[in-house]
Parts: sequence; C-alpha cells; structure tokens
Amino acid sequence: MNIICLSFTCWDFLFQRPQQLMRILSREHQILYVNPPLIPQAKWKFPYQDLEKRLSKCLKQVDDKINVFSPFRLPFELIDKIMLQDDVLDLKERRSLKELNTFFLTKVMQYMVREMSFSDAVLWFYVPDALYLIGKLGESMVCYDCVDDLSAFRGVSDDIKKWETELCKKADVVFTSAHQLYHEKRDLNKHTYFIPNGADYDHFNKVGNSCLRVPEEIKHSKMPVIGFIGSIGEWVDVDLVTYLANQRPNYMFIMIGPAHYTLPQWEKYKNIRFLGRKPYCQLPVYLKGFDVCFVPFLDNEVTQHTNPVKMWEFMAAGKPIVATRLPETQVYERLLYLASDWETFLRQIDRAVNGVGSQEQEGIKEEMKQIARENTWVRRCEEIVEILQR
Repeated sequence: MNIICLSFTCWDFLFQRPQQLMRILSREHQILYVNPPLIPQAKWKFPYQDLEKRLSKCLKQVDDKINVFSPFRLPFELIDKIMLQDDVLDLKERRSLKELNTFFLTKVMQYMVREMSFSDAVLWFYVPDALYLIGKLGESMVCYDCVDDLSAFRGVSDDIKKWETELCKKADVVFTSAHQLYHEKRDLNKHTYFIPNGADYDHFNKVGNSCLRVPEEIKHSKMPVIGFIGSIGEWVDVDLVTYLANQRPNYMFIMIGPAHYTLPQWEKYKNIRFLGRKPYCQLPVYLKGFDVCFVPFLDNEVTQHTNPVKMWEFMAAGKPIVATRLPETQVYERLLYLASDWETFLRQIDRAVNGVGSQEQEGIKEEMKQIARENTWVRRCEEIVEILQR
C-alpha cells in the first residue's frame, strides 16, 4: 500500500501525529510525505526555469520507505497580500490567483506521483484546503485524519469549515483524535473512527535510564522543576504560567518548544526558563529533570477538541501530570491532577510536588506507564490498517 500524506507540518519540524503514524506505517508501506507548500525565495522569478530540476531538489529520502516532498507555490499570493494593502486587486482577481496556484500545485503533485509510481495510493489528508487533489492523483482511497477543530484557530480561512465538510463527505474513511471531533464528523461520514493520539513509549520511557544525563540548563536547579514540552500557541494559557511563577517563586518552571509569539511577560521571572525548541531525540533527557509535568492549556474551542500528545508522552515517562480539565484529560482523571481554574491548578501543583516519591504516586506512575504501553503509536497504526483493509 502506497500512502500520500498531505501534512500540516513539515517532516523535520515538531515530531507530531503525522510523522509518528507515517514513520510506523512505513515499516510495511511506501510513504510520500508532502510538506505544506512554501513560497520560494524572491530570486525564483517567473517563469520558473528548469522546473523538473527544481522539483527533484524538493524531494528528500529520509528513510528506506519515506520520501518527503516540499512543494512550492507560485508567489502570487504573497504579491496579492502586498498589493491588497492598496486595495489593488478585486475579489475576482484574487480568486484567479488562487485558482492558478491550485492548477500549478495539482500539476506538480501529478508529476511527483507519476515519477514515483505512486498510483493507487491512499490519499491521506490533514489539510482540507488541498481537497482539490481528490480524483487528480489516481488514488484508490481517500482518508482524512482530523486532529483539530480547524475553524477554531485564529487566522484561518473563512472557507475552512466548508472545505472540511466537503472533505469529510468525499473521504472513504475519517479518523478523529478526540471524542468531540468524532461526534461532529460522524454526522458527516458514517465511516468515521476514533483513533486518539498515542505514546512513543520506548522513547519517553528512557527517563528511567540511569545513564541519561539531565542537561546543564536544569540540572543544578535546587527548586522543584515543573516542566512543559510542546508548541506554545493560542491553546497555552501563558498568563496561568505567569501566575504560577509569581505565586511559587520557590518552583522552577521550564517551558520547552517553539513559541508562536513573543513572551515578554516571562522575562522578569527568574523562575521561568523558556528554552525554546529542542530536538525530538533530546526530549527524554529534559523530561528526566522534571519533578512534575504540566499541561497549562486554556479551556476553549481549540482545546475542547484536542487530545494532548504531551499527556501520552508524560505518562510514558511516568511523571506526575497537572493539567487543565478538558474532555480528553478527564478520561484519566484518576491518574492526573486536574484543575478548572488558576487557584486549583496551583494547589494541584503543590499536591504533585509534595507527593513526589510517595507510595501513592509510585503506584500511579506504574499505572500511567502501563496505559502508555497499551496505547502506543504502533497500536494506533494497527487499528488504522485494520480499518483501511476492511
């Protein structure tokens, strides 16, 4: 089985659900992983010269059965944005530019599929705005893996809900990562399945390895270390982190991951360390230095539809977890320290810190690790393949 995966994230960026699933599926299947289209550098002027040569440079083999393709768009949309500042383009002209890029990207994808002999593939969507490719690539099946309520994010197209509805109806199968997503998509496609996120258990369980050395950035902290790993976007309650640091100057708060915006409010706090993005292979060494993990999410439409990957990663590591009470974290209420407001979140962190090493917490630790072992990405792929082969 060949799979063409149209992803929302680049292969070498944060290692998330698309990469996890494709990495494991590649053990038995050929994967063409398609990064989000990029606008080329300004020196790539139209008309594009040696297009075939340029396309070949956009293809990179990252594993025996995984090729990553990084398509590019004609830069007209960038020009469009610049010109719109002076209201130069009317609606019809802007639509024409979009249609031109749709035509161009379709031809590029057809060329790659033909060159790689990827006909009869499963066309695997993460991005509804690419639904125009359905029926254009000789695919045998269309799959939509829905991991977020895309319409809840700031800055998305007003048409995203329309595109997603159409994609759900056209797909042969729809996978959803959260219960709320399942119930909503089930009304659009009867072949909808709940496939939550999973744990890369072997990777994150390395924190128990005595040979693993905690990085110098947190190694010498004499305070309890409260840590988070993941993207810091509109779903993270930045003000909650500030509140916790202000209320507990004797705790060190470590934030690891790329930020979608600047965080000047943290700069004055000596007990908040924003370490930025770290390579996936290094995450266990940082986790090893955490006394408590926390998931300081806002409670909004985005997070109500989210199954936090970091919850699974922290469980695999066997670390105490304090998290915002959400539909997906509430499933494991007995094992997590959940909170619906700032004051409760603070008390739960205190409870987790004070319980480190206790007999009760050790029992919870082993139970969390067992759940992570039973809910690996490998297990998720087994469920997916079984569904696709029905």
